[in-house]
Amino acid sequence: MRRQAAGVPPSTPVVEAARKMRELGSEAVAVCDGDRFLGFVWDHDIVSCVVAGGSSASRTRCRSLLRTLEASISPESDLIQAAMIMAENHVRLLPVLDRGRLVGLLSVEYMAEASEVFAGAILA
Repeated sequence: MRRQAAGVPPSTPVVEAARKMRELGSEAVAVCDGDRFLGFVWDHDIVSCVVAGGSSASRTRCRSLLRTLEASISPESDLIQAAMIMAENHVRLLPVLDRGRLVGLLSVEYMAEASEVFAGAILA
């Protein structure tokens, strides 16, 4: 799990979110109101909705690309629970929430490092 104290606010320009993704080596960045998780902004949406659409990445705000996600795990969740939630929801990235507060992100890549068996089941 990558521990992340907070994501970016919804008012963050998309260009800053893209820089954060590059810095983290991630395909998405968490969007939070304070420490309350709201959803993700994905690199694909930045490219297809902003860049290809001819919009300005410095004027477009994360709130306009925000994708909510109902699935999450708690810090107490184990990898089996996380794998099942990922598979059921067809996601590769889960927020780790403690009473709605973002405390980290769990990716399928991290799980692959932890267990090749789980990654194979998720990606199947």
